[in-house]
Amino acid sequence: MKRLFALVLLSVWVARAQSVTRLYFEPLEKPEPSAVKLREALMEMASKGKTAAVVEHAEDADRVLSIAGATYIKGYVGRNIRVRYKNADSQPVYGGYLSLELKTKEDQPVWSYLVTPRRFGPEDINKNLAEQAVKKLTEYLLNAPPQSSVPQQNSPQVLLGAGATFPYPLYKKWFATFQKAFPGLTIGYRSVGSGAGLDALSKGEVDFAASDIPLTNGEMAAYQVKIQHIPSVIGGVVLTYRLDGFPRELRLTPEALAGIYSGKITHWNDPLLRAANRDFELPDRKIVVVHRSDRSGTTYIWTSYLSSVSEAWKSSIGVGATVTWPVGISAEGTDGVAELVAKTPDSIGYVEFFYALDHRLNYASIRNRSGQFVQADLTTLPAAALEATPASPDDLRISLVNASGKNAYPIAAFTYLLVPVTFKDATEGAAMKQFLAWMLDTGQKQCGALGYAALPAEIDALAKKAAEQIQAAR
Repeated sequence: MKRLFALVLLSVWVARAQSVTRLYFEPLEKPEPSAVKLREALMEMASKGKTAAVVEHAEDADRVLSIAGATYIKGYVGRNIRVRYKNADSQPVYGGYLSLELKTKEDQPVWSYLVTPRRFGPEDINKNLAEQAVKKLTEYLLNAPPQSSVPQQNSPQVLLGAGATFPYPLYKKWFATFQKAFPGLTIGYRSVGSGAGLDALSKGEVDFAASDIPLTNGEMAAYQVKIQHIPSVIGGVVLTYRLDGFPRELRLTPEALAGIYSGKITHWNDPLLRAANRDFELPDRKIVVVHRSDRSGTTYIWTSYLSSVSEAWKSSIGVGATVTWPVGISAEGTDGVAELVAKTPDSIGYVEFFYALDHRLNYASIRNRSGQFVQADLTTLPAAALEATPASPDDLRISLVNASGKNAYPIAAFTYLLVPVTFKDATEGAAMKQFLAWMLDTGQKQCGALGYAALPAEIDALAKKAAEQIQAAR
C-alpha cells in the first residue's frame, strides 16, 4: 500500500515537473530604473508560481520572455482629496505599463500581453503590474495551444508599403520578426498616414497600403485592380490630456467630447465635465484642443465616433480623414499629437493607445453605450468586436465605434492592409501571401505586447480566405 502511495506521489510530481515552463528573462532593451524594478518584481513573482521556473541562461529555457515597461508619477493625493498639489501629507499616484512577449528560443512569438494599473491609488505600482502580468502568463502557460508554422519561402524579394501611423508600432515589430524567420523577404514601410498610403497605392508606388479608413465602393472602383481589405488588428483611440495637478483618472462623456472638439466647451471646470468627475475639483483653465493636420485614419476613427454620438457633429462637421476643425491647434502624425499634448499644459488630444503609454501621457475613461466608464486595454478593446459581423464574407469593412457591449471601449477600430488581388509579378504576389499568412497566424501573437487586440477567430478566418485570393496576373 505504501509503495502504491509512493508511486502515485511520484507520478503527480513528474506531471507537475513536466508542466513547469523554464523561462529565461531577456535583458532589458532600455534599462531605465523603473523598468529594472518592474523586471525584478516580475521575476520574483514568476519564480514563486507553480507553472514557471526562472533560469539564468537562454539555452536552458523552454521559452524566452521579453519585457518592456515604465512607471511614473501622475500626481499626488492626500487625506483631503481636493488638494491637487504635493504637500507634507500627500502621496504619489503612479501610472505606467508592463509589456510581455513570450518567444521560442528561435525568437518566434507565441504569446504577448500588456497590463496597465488596475486601481487608482498610492500603492506599490511594481507589485500591481507584476501580479497582473504573472496571472495572464500563468493562464497562457496552463492552456498553451500547439505551435503552428508557416511554410518557408527562400527566394529573395522586397515588398514596399506605406500608410497608417495608428498600427505602426506593431507593424514595425511584425516586419522585423518576419524577416528573421524569412530572411529572403524584406518589407519596407513608410509610416506617413492612411491618406498618403492610399495615394501611394493608387499611383502604383507601393505594393500595399495600410489604412484605418476603409475605401468606399466608388473609391475601390477607381483602382485599376481589385483591392482586398485585410483586417490586421484591433486598436483603440484614446483621449490624452495634460492637466497638471490632476492625478485622478479623468472621466469623459460623449457629450463632453463632442462639446470640447466643437468648441462649445472651453474650460476644464465646465458643468458637463464636473458632473462626470464629482470626486475631484477641476481647474478653471481653458482647454487647449489638439488634432491632426494631415489626412489621418486616426482622425477618421475619431470623427466616426463623434458622428455616432452627436447628431450636431454629424450634420455640421461629419466624418473624414481631414475635417474643418471648429477649434484647436494641429500637429502632423500621431507622434506629433502626443508630443504636442505632452508639452502643452491644459491640452487634450487623440492618439492610438500605445502612443499614450510610450509618451507617458494620461488618458481618459470614456462612457460607453452601456453607461460604463472604461479605458482602453486588452479587455475592453476585444469586447468592442464581440458583435462584429461583416456585411458579407467577402466584405470585411466593419465599424467598431460606439459598440454596445457592457465592457466595450467605444473608440475602437479594425485597421487594414489594402492589397491588390492581382500582382503583375508572380514572386511579389507569392511574397505578399507569405507575409499575410504569417501575420494572420504568428503575428497575432505579438499584438498584446503593444496594446493591440488580436482579431476575433471568425474575422481572422475570413481574412485568411481573403488573403488566399491574391494571385499573379495571367
